[in-house]
Amino acid sequence: MRGRIVRTVAKWVFYLAIAGTVAGMYVMANPEAFTPIPSTRDEALVGDWYVQRYGSFRHYVFRSDGTGEIWNPGRETRKFRWGTQDRRLRMKYQTGNGWTAPEFDMQVDSESDEVELKPRGSGPYMVLQREAPESAVLK
Repeated sequence: MRGRIVRTVAKWVFYLAIAGTVAGMYVMANPEAFTPIPSTRDEALVGDWYVQRYGSFRHYVFRSDGTGEIWNPGRETRKFRWGTQDRRLRMKYQTGNGWTAPEFDMQVDSESDEVELKPRGSGPYMVLQREAPESAVLK
């Protein structure tokens, strides 16, 4: 009876070690999947924004609940989560290479309806504009 308990405990320790190893490998491969998003949101960002990039555009939709979407011509819509804190924007979304969670210093210009986003590490420099660029307008 005692040998049976020892084998059962050893088996569960082995299974937990395998599960821990797999989870650890996932965390090492996708550390940004576990990056926290601030729970506060700057209301100035809520709504539709456009970015002119590489002769095309991206359409960002920031919702007040902290979710959003990136629309890109010819590509599948990408969903993201976002939050702001201390004039910084953090976004988190999944790409073909795993998760990414860029952080930006944010400067809102309410007169010109623009938001300048300077990356803090990875991520592109962007200027979000409320007005759709000409490449986004159907003719």
